[in-house]
Amino acid sequence: MRGKFSGGALWVVALLVLGVIGIVAGVSSNAVKTKTVTETERIPYNTTYVDDETLAQGKSVTRTAGVYGTRTNTYKVTTKGGKETSRELVESSVIQEPRDAVVARGTKPAWHCYDTTSYDRNPYNDNYCEYSDGSGKYVPDSEARTLDPDYTPGKAGAAYYNNF
Repeated sequence: MRGKFSGGALWVVALLVLGVIGIVAGVSSNAVKTKTVTETERIPYNTTYVDDETLAQGKSVTRTAGVYGTRTNTYKVTTKGGKETSRELVESSVIQEPRDAVVARGTKPAWHCYDTTSYDRNPYNDNYCEYSDGSGKYVPDSEARTLDPDYTPGKAGAAYYNNF
């Protein structure tokens, strides 16, 4: 015999020790713990719209960019067995107030022009310009560019004019 325990008895002692460790670990994992947790959150900003008679209808321009605010919340958190059982807000403070965005919306009546040129006809008056009230007319490129600064001649019109 090499030691005091035979092979079978050694296994029994090992299993008992592991069982006690498992019980102690199980008891300690169900322990109730309380801790303080601090979290930071974003405060959303609002968007305010203002009418601008210098902008064409349908256009908008951001006058002031919105900025998110910041708030810090401190909680008393209780856990049991590693799982959260309760959360109580202890303190909340605003670090930075949000700044609202300001967006200008156009109210000026506007023309919207697009190229309706076909390859089989003279494209001179083949740009259709529609007014914000729904009325419209066919005009040459030069007038379309004057009425609608965003107007660009289409492929057919460009091909016709580039041949000269």
